[in-house]
Amino acid sequence: MVTNNADNFQEIDLDAGLDDWPDLPSFKAPPPGSYISSFPEGFVQKVVGDHNAVEVKGTIMEVNEVKPGFEDETPKVGDTWQCLYMLDNPVGVGQLKELLKIVLPAVGATKPSEVIATEKNPNPSHALTSLVAITVLGRQSPKLKPGEDESDQKHYTRIKSFMVA
Repeated sequence: MVTNNADNFQEIDLDAGLDDWPDLPSFKAPPPGSYISSFPEGFVQKVVGDHNAVEVKGTIMEVNEVKPGFEDETPKVGDTWQCLYMLDNPVGVGQLKELLKIVLPAVGATKPSEVIATEKNPNPSHALTSLVAITVLGRQSPKLKPGEDESDQKHYTRIKSFMVA
């Protein structure tokens, strides 16, 4: 038997078969569906290329529903996903605003600076590290470039609905 304990990962039975060992959590855009997610890193401001952005990184705690046709891509508990909101783009700012309209009152905050970690404020007063939410996730994909086929397609996570649990 293998005990998957994040605090002490040395609890692996070396005599167990590999099928009994836990799988490595994946980090990719999950298929469209409904998930219960946690946010152990909270919301973090960062620079992506030349763009100022806020990163929301979730960890799947439970899979509620996966859109029909995507069942073979069902993520596992512990898999992580990421959504970036570019702060120099009106769509990114607008989508982040819609998300913060839900998050701020749920944690008793009134301003984004109270929940978003920055270089100057790495520990905001209302850190979201214990936040649990029901998230409905979708995917968006840029158009394929000439010469690329479906196997080259990248998928990005998009939060379609967010309800604090």
